[in-house]
Amino acid sequence: MRKRNIFIGIAIGLVCVISIGVVKTAFDSKNTDIISDLEGTLYYTRRVEGVSTLFKSDAQMDNETLVYSHEGKGQTQLSDDNDNIIDFCYYPETDHFQLIAMDKGIWSEFKLDASGNSPIINKVGDSKEHVTSLLKTSYIQTRHGNKEVIEDEGSLYLIQDNQESVMMPFRGLYDDKFTGYSPVGFSPDGQYFIYKDMGHLTPIGTIVEGLIKDQVGKMYIYELETGKRQEIEMMNHIQWEK
Repeated sequence: MRKRNIFIGIAIGLVCVISIGVVKTAFDSKNTDIISDLEGTLYYTRRVEGVSTLFKSDAQMDNETLVYSHEGKGQTQLSDDNDNIIDFCYYPETDHFQLIAMDKGIWSEFKLDASGNSPIINKVGDSKEHVTSLLKTSYIQTRHGNKEVIEDEGSLYLIQDNQESVMMPFRGLYDDKFTGYSPVGFSPDGQYFIYKDMGHLTPIGTIVEGLIKDQVGKMYIYELETGKRQEIEMMNHIQWEK
């Protein structure tokens, strides 16, 4: 009986932990339509059945197009699969992509035309850090003109004209890996900001969800003028062009 009570107590605790995250997510989600006003083009990676895949869509997140998947092409020296795209950059002036992925055990730079066809391999053969440093990345940034968004103890703060204000306060048990908000970057016009939310007020909630799901956390876009926010599909590397 005592063991049963212990198990029941643990189960109730886990439900409460997960419920806290669900309540928080429901509170954060507003019935707003922000993305219909967005402009530009997004280039981004997200996982499809575990494989990091490069996509393109308009900023309203319609008309998603698959640009490139490295699935089945990345083999390590031990013949294991490594299909990850660990970095990429789109160059609008020449309408091509460069990305970093593995080729026969070597972290290599791939050059793709805009359609993603016929990748040209330029093997670099050095550490992952060295290879990624070769890309001229132009991802969205956390600074735009006189505005900057910073993170402190899980909360997001907007600094504008040297004045600091709370943008997204985090009220929970902060852990830099499992809880809180993290900044991603501004839209090209500086009117919107993308950030990530781990979705739970305690590290335990995130850990438990991670045991159930492949991906933990959510991504939001925030309208600076109104403070409204809307959940968007989770992305990894993001490049936002006008």
